[in-house]
Amino acid sequence: MRRNNYVTECASVLTMIIAAWLVTGLRTPLTSARAGERFEMTSGIVSPAQTATRRLPKLRTRVSNPHLIEDENRRPFFVAGVCPQNILHWSAPDQMDAYFADREARHFNFAWVVMNGWNLSDGLDMTSARAAANPVDARGNPMLLKGTSWSPGNLNPAYVASVDALVRSAANHGIYLFLDPCSSGYTPGPDDFDPARHSPDEMRRWGEFWGNRYKEYSHVNFALGNDMLVSPQVDSLVSGLEKYMPDRLMTIDWIGGPPDWSSDATGPHKFYDAGHRWVNLNGRYQYQAPQWATWYHYNMTVPVMPTCIFETFYEGTTVGVPQPAKPAPPQMMREDVWGTVLNGGSGFGILGSFDALYDPIKWLGKIPGVEEAQYCTTFFTARHWYELIPDWPHTFLTSQSGTPGKTDYAYVSAAITGDGSLGVCYYPGESGRSFRLIVNMSKMGGGAGNSQARWYDPTNGVFQTIGTVANSGSHTFITPDANSKGATDWVLVLENN
Repeated sequence: MRRNNYVTECASVLTMIIAAWLVTGLRTPLTSARAGERFEMTSGIVSPAQTATRRLPKLRTRVSNPHLIEDENRRPFFVAGVCPQNILHWSAPDQMDAYFADREARHFNFAWVVMNGWNLSDGLDMTSARAAANPVDARGNPMLLKGTSWSPGNLNPAYVASVDALVRSAANHGIYLFLDPCSSGYTPGPDDFDPARHSPDEMRRWGEFWGNRYKEYSHVNFALGNDMLVSPQVDSLVSGLEKYMPDRLMTIDWIGGPPDWSSDATGPHKFYDAGHRWVNLNGRYQYQAPQWATWYHYNMTVPVMPTCIFETFYEGTTVGVPQPAKPAPPQMMREDVWGTVLNGGSGFGILGSFDALYDPIKWLGKIPGVEEAQYCTTFFTARHWYELIPDWPHTFLTSQSGTPGKTDYAYVSAAITGDGSLGVCYYPGESGRSFRLIVNMSKMGGGAGNSQARWYDPTNGVFQTIGTVANSGSHTFITPDANSKGATDWVLVLENN
């Protein structure tokens, strides 16, 4: 809200500019076009050592298995992420720290954030919100100094300081970032961001600014879009980013627009196939059964790319294509995470809820399905999850046949390591209680010895012992009654003794 007192307002603005100048290392105040150009060319984030920012290993496609991600030390990376997309609008730096501290404590390691935020002028509605052309941070600072130009010289240094604080806070809590520097939706209004209103050269310079600014920050990766992509603007932006950051994960969030909002012809790999060869992560944007969606993307193999969730059902909401008849329950989140990993995902990926648009701090502890994903993360990261092979031929779990269908939420996801040391089946509970899983035990341990059999409750991370089972013949396992939340989804865990 603007003040009427002119003197007070001028003092406030002057204080803001000086503070931002000191934080970002600018050498001259931004009071002229020439100063704006100096900001564009010379501003740089303070070095990690000076700001005590934790360095995380860079991520890349796994050398020995390109279906997965690994870090620069060749450790497999299990993506466990959330999407507080609008956190810059809601959270000052201390609140960002509180949010990321909570996510770190719940074993999340990734966050998807849009740098140009959501336009909230039409109210808070997750089904119709669009990205803003000139968003405002939590302190009321607009992104642009004037007008609508996205030339870096028009960036408000105070807003840039908020993005800097976000980048540092995430790193210090072990959280990698997918930053979206050009979030854009279909049918943009006059106050919404539309890439078509900006020249490719302007978008290239926009990319160069952010690439240069965060080139020393190893945890920063990029996602482009947020429903709509416009070429050649997006390619120009990426060329600017890659001038300084050529070795980061790059994906897109893209779906066909109205009226059908189909994902049949979209997605990162298909964008790559259309000539946009900078895409290297096949993050899926699908509102279908997670078993099918992961299987579908996993089998896009020229080239093979890592896959995981990038956008799917948002817990507690009716966001989706087609739109769900009722809000997505916590069990849907569990089906997403377990179904994705066991069908070949590099972790489960990014989970959504109300905190994508609304104040993320207010949703901490209130989205049980998202928060129960921590039991998936801790289960797999304590084991050689990266050696699991999806059991689509059903040589391990023999009580079902065929590959998962687009709407087959009842499909039991199963995977086993090549040496038979670990076998895992996730029953999504869609077929009721006391469900029978028939397992070919000869696949465990090379058909010799015994395996320990246990049920794992995906709602609280607690095991129930079944007993020791011989690694020979078929064995029928019957799911227990209800889990700790009264649902019927369970994980069967077989580990060779």
